[in-house]
Amino acid sequence: MTRLQFLRTVALVLGIAFSWHAFAQATLTVTATVASTCLVTGGALVFGNYSGAQTDASTPVTATCTNGSTAYILLSQGANAASGSSDSLPLRQMAGPSSGVLSYGLFQNAGASTVWGNNTASGKVVNGNGLLQTLTVYGRIPAGQYGAPAGLYTDTVQVNFTF
Repeated sequence: MTRLQFLRTVALVLGIAFSWHAFAQATLTVTATVASTCLVTGGALVFGNYSGAQTDASTPVTATCTNGSTAYILLSQGANAASGSSDSLPLRQMAGPSSGVLSYGLFQNAGASTVWGNNTASGKVVNGNGLLQTLTVYGRIPAGQYGAPAGLYTDTVQVNFTF
């Protein structure tokens, strides 16, 4: 083999090797699973002064839920629920001075006809679209609770979600 033939052979082999490396491909599989979830925030429901007459108030809560999900925004029974309270029909109470309690309700509508509870049967349905949605919680203290001692009454209600 002449030197020229040798160089041509080497060039041909190197060319094939370079060509093969230039066209070799591999794949990288990338995956992720988007979980159904919500980011919920509560606020403060302030009734103000209660003088024995029915007192209504409202406050916004927000939910940002995964696009395409159907979530239920739930309101717990509260920290001072009355005996017989359930997730479907919460009997909420605010606690005050001298072991006093003040009954109140949380509702999905201003007319206070749809109780907002702590399960899918009584929670508020949110169709997730990936955007912040504002929901209104309507509160009502029924009239006639004159036995409650004067002072500040409070309760804590957890805002949760389920699918």
